[in-house]
Amino acid sequence: MVLCMGIIQFALSLYCCGPDILGYISSLTRDNPYIPLPPGGSTLDATERTILLKDLVIKLGDVNPGVK
Repeated sequence: MVLCMGIIQFALSLYCCGPDILGYISSLTRDNPYIPLPPGGSTLDATERTILLKDLVIKLGDVNPGVK
């Protein structure tokens, strides 16, 4: 079953045409001077920092939409 899921994951990754933006948002905020970080700074793991930053509004956009 796990092998089948791995093969399906690989096959679907070949057809993916968008960037992987579903990672932890905390990696974008780590040690960033423009974002008010919660107490703990970079010593927090990704899950804890994500929970503490749950009310942070982010905006994702394409910086160069004409280039493919």
